[in-house]
Amino acid sequence: MRNLSLTKVSLFVATAITASFIVNANEKIEADVVKAKQATTEVAKKSDAVAFSSLDANKDGELSLAEVKASNNQLLARTFSDIDRNADNLLSQKELESYVASAK
Repeated sequence: MRNLSLTKVSLFVATAITASFIVNANEKIEADVVKAKQATTEVAKKSDAVAFSSLDANKDGELSLAEVKASNNQLLARTFSDIDRNADNLLSQKELESYVASAK
């Protein structure tokens, strides 16, 4: 039987521990990245809701072309008809979110 030196065994154990640490660290980093993306998405949704609400002058939950034009948001005014999927001349929060998501 081969002789195993204490140095070789120690080196093997240290390598195994290091590899295990790296694998566990990567899993934790991946989990943290997923959590950060989820948190960012939630913040973006809340921010979008606040922005939508600030444009909704009459607070009916929808944006008319007049409200959009009054906000001086030229991009939103130019794309109004593209965003208004149901052609009711009003933009809902859902229509706007859907349009933004499809544009990404």
